[in-house]
Amino acid sequence: MMQARRFLWATVLAMVLAACAGGSGSSGFDVTSENAAITQALDAQQCVSHQALMICPAAETSPAIPGATPTAPPQRTATLAPLATATPTFGSRATATPTPTVAPHVDIGVSPADGVACAAANGSQTCSLLVPFMPEGFPASFTYRVAARTDPNGRWTISGEPEADGNAAMPNFDATVGLNGVTNAPSAGAFVQVAILVFDHPPGMLPAEVEALADTDAIYAFVTADLTVHASSSARSSP
Repeated sequence: MMQARRFLWATVLAMVLAACAGGSGSSGFDVTSENAAITQALDAQQCVSHQALMICPAAETSPAIPGATPTAPPQRTATLAPLATATPTFGSRATATPTPTVAPHVDIGVSPADGVACAAANGSQTCSLLVPFMPEGFPASFTYRVAARTDPNGRWTISGEPEADGNAAMPNFDATVGLNGVTNAPSAGAFVQVAILVFDHPPGMLPAEVEALADTDAIYAFVTADLTVHASSSARSSP
């Protein structure tokens, strides 16, 4: 009987220790399943719900070039707000008119065909990636951060608070992200994936890196496909 009790307690203790060891160093989210959700969102070009995060494809557009012929902006799918209902009165001829609203989305000022420039100091293994973006359809109180990674299974580097251009009607932002392992040497085969994170409240102090985008407590992540990185000491960067 004594040996049976000892065996039972040893088994329970081993299970507890195994559970504790399994959580060591983990973000608490399944990175593999988040990567699968990102792939699904990009392949289907539609939003995918994962954990408490909505993962959506970002709209990638070429940045404006002075002197270039302007092109029409991409058309967006508009959703109609529900009609207001009211009890009609005698003689009333008023009718409700549906008000179109733009679905929340984020445009990123990069060209998938041309890639993105990353400013690196001579001999440095780190470069500064400038990501211009324009959110639309979000409340003015929402805030944003940019995440980037050079390994499809690696950690995401998180930017600081982006700089706004001050246009309240159509806000534009610039965010700078430091990329490790990218030099100013020819960078054939170097890629980066970018995500615009949307928060419904100020995120406060975020870690410099996260294993999964869901670790940031963002409510939206607008992600790009892999973009070619062109490292250059003359690339534009924020001060």
